[in-house]
Amino acid sequence: MFRKDYYRLGELESKFGFSAYDYIYLCEKFNNPIRFYAHKHYFLMMDLDLYKKKLLGVAYYKGVINLLPQYRNELLQSGSVEIEECYLTDKKFIELYEEVSPELVVNCFDEKYEVTSLRPENIQATNIYSRVIGEENRDMVQKEVTKLDCRLNLKLEDMVLTNDDISWARLSLKMSNNEKVLPESERENTFHIYAKHLINFYPGKGASALWNIILKKHHEEDDEIDPYCILIEVYPDEIIWAVKGDTERTMKKSTFKNLITKLKK
Repeated sequence: MFRKDYYRLGELESKFGFSAYDYIYLCEKFNNPIRFYAHKHYFLMMDLDLYKKKLLGVAYYKGVINLLPQYRNELLQSGSVEIEECYLTDKKFIELYEEVSPELVVNCFDEKYEVTSLRPENIQATNIYSRVIGEENRDMVQKEVTKLDCRLNLKLEDMVLTNDDISWARLSLKMSNNEKVLPESERENTFHIYAKHLINFYPGKGASALWNIILKKHHEEDDEIDPYCILIEVYPDEIIWAVKGDTERTMKKSTFKNLITKLKK
């Protein structure tokens, strides 16, 4: 079967053996990433933390986006949601890059924001925090009277899944429903999927830094670190994890570091 970057809900049952309703159930019960396909939209890439708010550049993007946590409930309850911000899943889907318009900054942002333009090769590879903007907000055409009020309207039925999402869903559904016992090799691959998520979300971090991030965010109960809800407890030298309904397993820090090194090659 031809391997695509993403799959729509209507393809799941015939190609992968579970339905759209099964996957929506996982999204409702757990913290599965919710993704959509954005067809040729402009996004203002940003880097936000507690102290600085940097405007990195404008991307013309044609690819998968990730929904931010604050939009999940409305989407799952009403079936649609309007969003102003999202994560761009992968920079390989950026078709055009431009610097930020000075007029856009002055007219639409406050003093907490600053322009820190990046060269295209310095844009992080995955999960780029971004604001939806319109074509009228581009550097060449932005005017003083142009406001920043563009949004994307997303419908639950248009959700898409990546290959990692599909692998995770098959593992979760077959384990939790006891449809069959998966081979040991496929069960062990569960943590590999999680490790790849960490590498993609923090592309500049090494194994030790990733371990420290897991330890800190897990004890802060930050869902960002565990989108598939596998972490049971995290200690300084050991992680206890399991897929829902499966036997608990452990991952030593040394084993984790070796796994990250292997997956990054």
